[in-house]
This record gives sequence, C-alpha cells and structure tokens, in this order.
Amino acid sequence: MSDCVDPQTIIELTGPAILAFQFNWGLLGMLIVQVYNYYQASFRDNFAIKGLVYGLLLLELAQTALATHDAYSQFALSFGNYEGFISTDFLWLDVPTFIGISSGAIQCFYAWRIYVLGRSKVLSIGIAMVALMQFSAAVAEGILSAILRNQAAEQVKTPTTATIWLAGTASCDVIIACSMVYFLSRNRTGYKSTNRMINRLIRLVIETGMATAIVATLDLIFFLHYKHNYYHFVCALLLSKLYSNSLLVLLNNRVTLRQQAQLSESMPVGSMRFADLGTAEHVAGVNVNIDSHTYVDHVAMVNLTQTKDTKSDQLDDTIESSSQDIKV
Repeated sequence: MSDCVDPQTIIELTGPAILAFQFNWGLLGMLIVQVYNYYQASFRDNFAIKGLVYGLLLLELAQTALATHDAYSQFALSFGNYEGFISTDFLWLDVPTFIGISSGAIQCFYAWRIYVLGRSKVLSIGIAMVALMQFSAAVAEGILSAILRNQAAEQVKTPTTATIWLAGTASCDVIIACSMVYFLSRNRTGYKSTNRMINRLIRLVIETGMATAIVATLDLIFFLHYKHNYYHFVCALLLSKLYSNSLLVLLNNRVTLRQQAQLSESMPVGSMRFADLGTAEHVAGVNVNIDSHTYVDHVAMVNLTQTKDTKSDQLDDTIESSSQDIKV
C-alpha cells in the first residue's frame, strides 16, 4: 500500500475483504454438498424447480470465480497500490447484481409456494413485486458501481439504491417467513406425526428467512454508517450464498419427511396409540376421520378434501391409504 495511506485504513479495507473471500468459498462448498444431496434424493420436482436449483449452482460458481479474480487482483496485482485495491474490477457484477438475481428468483419461488399454501393472490403478487423491486435496485447499484469504479466512492454516492435494494431484500424475507409460518400453522391437525412435520417446516422457515434478513440488514447498516471501508463487504459477498443454501436446506429437508412417512407406513395399525390419533384417553373405539388429510408438497402443506359418501366396505382401503397421504 502507499505510504500516504493511514495504516488503520489499510486494516479496515484488507481485513474484511479477506474474511469475505474466505467465507464465500466456505459457503460455496456447503452449497455444492447441498446440491449433491438434492441430486441423490431424486425428488420428483418439475423442470422449474430443478432449473432453479441447478441455475443457482451455476450462478454461485460464476460469482465465486469472479470474486477469486478480484481477490487476486486486489491482494497480488495491486499490492502496494491503494487506487488499484479499491477499484471495483468485477465486484459490481458478483456482489449487487448476482445477489439481486439469486435473491429475486428465490423470493419469487416462495411467493408461488405461499400462493399454493394460502391461495392469496394479493399477498403472493405483493411479495413478487417487492422481490422485483429489490432486484431492480440491485442491478442499478451494480451499474452505478461499474460507472464509478471506486468502492469507497460507491458508499457515498449510491446510498439510495443500496437502501432500496437491501431494505427491500430484508423486508421481503420477513414477509415471506411470517406468511409461511401463518399458513403452515393453519394446517395443523390432530395427528402428532403431521404436526411434527409442520413444526419442523416452520422452524426451518424461521431460521432460513431470518438469517438472510439479518445479514441483509447488517449489510445495509455497515454500508450506510461506516464509510470508506469494507465492513459491509463481508455481509454483501455472503448474501447470495446464504439465499441459495437456505433454499437447498428447505428442499432437502424432504428427505427427513420422507423417512418419517415411510416409518409411519411400516408401523402396524394396531400398534398406534390412541393419543397419536387425537382421541381421548378412555375411548370405546377409534374414529377414522377422512374429511381432512394433509401431504407435504415440496415446502407447502395443502389440504385435501374427500366426500363423506364412502361405503363401509371402503373403510379398510381408506385406512390402508391414509398412511400415504403424507407425500414428499
């Protein structure tokens, strides 16, 4: 670095940048494992979901490759050159632009799942609009960064677009998490096995949604409050990897749900306890309710309704197929 630069400024620039590049590589390794597990699970997802998963993998590989190029340029080619160190290189593409693409696609996916859960067009369209808004702001931030070619100046001259981008990302994540929790909670039944699955999904939705929202909020705070340093860079470079890993964790969770469903299918009907069937402690018989069944479709619980005009000779078939109502 140049002798005229304050040593503390050098630390504030190089320290966060090194951590950001290292964490980015670590999360990429986690994502590759998650995608491999998704491939091994052989889920019968449609083309759109598979395209989203593998498209995100390609996007994250490209982002890490560009980030590695930037790291080599900053710490090797520009060693001792302050102006070269703070130049953007490909950071305008692999930080705001790629993050906007990945987060926008994933949030639109969740908007579709929320529509499947609650059949609320207004809420789903609202979430999609917020996702597209933050995506547009992220692309605008990337364009401004490419024009300025100076990351320190970017923090001073682009506060509006950064605020719309990161605040929109965080708010959209919170809306998605709250909506998913609400609609999943409405699908609780008297069956403990089904409730356990719903509670597991709710916990995962809260954990993954709040993680991305918190990181986006921290990124915005560091970007606006701490000027002329790279404190925000750690959160910014991790954000897209967090989104992709969160989605894969939620999708791969169906392996556990599938195992639980298979365990329920293998359990003899006579071994079921009355408490598991939602009956009272002292009962004279077991009532089989065929009015409401639930199944797991990707990350959504959907109610199915059957008619009550079933004959008594179809009761055995109903009991036999009831264990298959929870599908993964």
